[in-house]
Amino acid sequence: MNDIIYDIELTPLETTSESLTGRIHNILYDSNFYFIHDKRNNKLLRFNKNGKFLNSIGTIGKGPQELLRIRDVAINTEKKFISILDSKSRKVSRYRYSGEFIDSKPFYYMVSEHEYGNNSLVYGPP
Repeated sequence: MNDIIYDIELTPLETTSESLTGRIHNILYDSNFYFIHDKRNNKLLRFNKNGKFLNSIGTIGKGPQELLRIRDVAINTEKKFISILDSKSRKVSRYRYSGEFIDSKPFYYMVSEHEYGNNSLVYGPP
């Protein structure tokens, strides 16, 4: 293990009524922020590198800027935005790190994963 892991650092996350998590599905990191995908509560939370809760990203609902079921999350560290794959609404929505909505695009086939490669989204099969 010493050849693979050089150091382990524990960062306790701030727990408030807004930042409680039920089941962490994914953790993404961009030099100053942690993005926590809470699958049980269907939300995405942003914390700073010291664990302080900053904001939620996305709103649950059926409106054009809202999400029904967060399936996957990807970040574009260069442009500083995050995209959320909504499997129930069959769309990908993009947000700034602050939580401000940018846009959303429908997808016409089932996908379960996505990631940024050369600033373009790459989709994975269901």
